[in-house]
Amino acid sequence: MKNLKGFCVIPLLLLLLCALVACAPCKHKDAEWEVVTEATCTVAGTKHKVCADCGEVVETKQYETGHVYQAGYCKFCGRAQYDNQYFVYEEVVVNGEEGYELVDMGNSKALAVEIPPLKNGKPILSVADRAFMGKDITSVHFGKNVQRIGERAFAECESLETVTFTDTSELTSLGVAAFEGCVKLKSFAFPAGVTVISARLFSGCTALKTVTLHDGIRALDEEAFADCEAIDYAQENGAKYLGTETAPHLFLVAATDTSLTSFAVPQDTRIIASGAFSGCAALQSVALPEGLLAIGPYAFAACTVLENLQFPTTLERIDQYAFAECTTLQAVTIPQNVAHIGAHAFDKCTALSSVFLPTGLRTLGEFAFYMTDVEPVAYGGGLYLGNTQNPYLVLIGAEQGATSLTLHADTAVVADSALVGSALTSFVGGAGLVTIGVRAFASCYSLASVTITPQTGWKTSEIYGQGGIDVSFGDAADNAARLAGIEAYQYWYRS
Repeated sequence: MKNLKGFCVIPLLLLLLCALVACAPCKHKDAEWEVVTEATCTVAGTKHKVCADCGEVVETKQYETGHVYQAGYCKFCGRAQYDNQYFVYEEVVVNGEEGYELVDMGNSKALAVEIPPLKNGKPILSVADRAFMGKDITSVHFGKNVQRIGERAFAECESLETVTFTDTSELTSLGVAAFEGCVKLKSFAFPAGVTVISARLFSGCTALKTVTLHDGIRALDEEAFADCEAIDYAQENGAKYLGTETAPHLFLVAATDTSLTSFAVPQDTRIIASGAFSGCAALQSVALPEGLLAIGPYAFAACTVLENLQFPTTLERIDQYAFAECTTLQAVTIPQNVAHIGAHAFDKCTALSSVFLPTGLRTLGEFAFYMTDVEPVAYGGGLYLGNTQNPYLVLIGAEQGATSLTLHADTAVVADSALVGSALTSFVGGAGLVTIGVRAFASCYSLASVTITPQTGWKTSEIYGQGGIDVSFGDAADNAARLAGIEAYQYWYRS
């Protein structure tokens, strides 16, 4: 009887063990996604994962896809991937070379845009202003011959993610706001020929994270990277930078510590960007290194206790409003390499009484020294700024009540808006004149005669006119244009 009891217990234990095993939950093995309903370019699909052991659906989700191209066409909707044959071109001359400019997409529905190097055997040299603005493109690749991309050429292309160039790209010019508002653009590498980053170039490109620069970039215009909050800036010593491997501080983008009282700009910095130290009300001194090329718009605006400035000899330009409202600044000596000083550069520097301008200066923006204590020199009906060797270097205005003006022989530059609205009836330019600035004679309603002699080789840009003015350039046969009947001279310069 005892043996029989033992035999009964064993089967019971086995049954209990089997029950426990059967009740244990399955440890689902990870599996690959299986498509249940295929997505198209317009409709989301469904996919799930199924456990290989128990066959249970363990995860389900929707997924989306864009156009899926096969042999150049979307397999869902038939949209063409590359249909460059519909692009619209016009003949153009860029930097003396004949070729074509791409002016519009025409009837093209391309998402991935390829700009070829040639059309009809001639190079495609340019992309016109606004050519692709607001288009539903996802990528663009530029052929090697494109030298210029126009203003707002790809602005507001909200699906644009990728922009690439050939290694041998000949691009030299990127227009203002060319990629403004491209909210999906993640990276951009500047071709070696581009030396100026234009105003608002990537403004509003909120996904832009990686910017690849090169050491040859010499200018960074206003708001080029405005609202590009995803960019990986390098930060140290109270400021942030963009740079290269050899020049990690190439662009000083902005001060991150606005309580700084002094700052030494790194030796490898070439450009101080727009607004970099604007409003740093505690900043008393700044050390600018040799090698610095440009000080951007508003860079030190409203630094109200900034007292002393020692500019490096390498400096080439000071942009608009760069030192506006630096109310403690008393004297500035601009180095010889500076060719351009922007509009209002030292506006409202109310303590500024001494200015030395370099003989190599070629453009002076309007009201660059407005509301300062700098006293101009008067001569021949005009008001001048310069240096101890040549106090007549730049004409900045007309004397009160002057009706005629004869430039000093040593005057090289007529500043932007220098004579705007004056009562002049005649103007005579001297032998040393090189540049007549933007809107220099605008609204001079009594001006009847402009004579510049003996000068040759004059060129013009944007000349507007409405009759009545006799313009003489001495040897007219050698001039780039014979001008007559001009009311407002926008920009003249001599090569």
